[in-house]
Amino acid sequence: MAVLAAGCGVGDIAVSPSPTPILQTHTEQIKVFGSAVIAVEEQRDSVVVLHQKLTANMMNMSTREVFATTDELAKRQDDLRAKMVRISTPSNEIGAVHAAFSVAYMTELEAYKTLASSVRSGDLTRMQASVSGIMKAEDFYGIAYEQLADLLATVGLDMGDVR
Repeated sequence: MAVLAAGCGVGDIAVSPSPTPILQTHTEQIKVFGSAVIAVEEQRDSVVVLHQKLTANMMNMSTREVFATTDELAKRQDDLRAKMVRISTPSNEIGAVHAAFSVAYMTELEAYKTLASSVRSGDLTRMQASVSGIMKAEDFYGIAYEQLADLLATVGLDMGDVR
């Protein structure tokens, strides 16, 4: 009887509206992870600006600027990828979202490296492949953001809570 009574008491606690310490910790881990991802993503805006600069330089036929900009794109993207990889992932469900963002960053990095080498060699086929890689990375970012939103929703948070 004592075991049954104790079991019922535990059940009452589990369904109470106040969050358990474990749920609070998990919610905080997800919030910290989401905030870290958004912080890196906000830095990625500088890559977008560089990409626009590259396009302008290519239109102006400014070869030296094109070389410098493609190198800078690859460097900045590599730095951002490294920051993303270092974000802590204390659970499997957070790790899955982290992996989605990491794939997007790696895909974009490879595309920028391909772009930099194709600009130097004049290889138009590789240049087209790099553009395809950038577009593929954007698709991966979209998937990663959806997964992040779903993860946040599992604990009652949304993107506004991690900005």
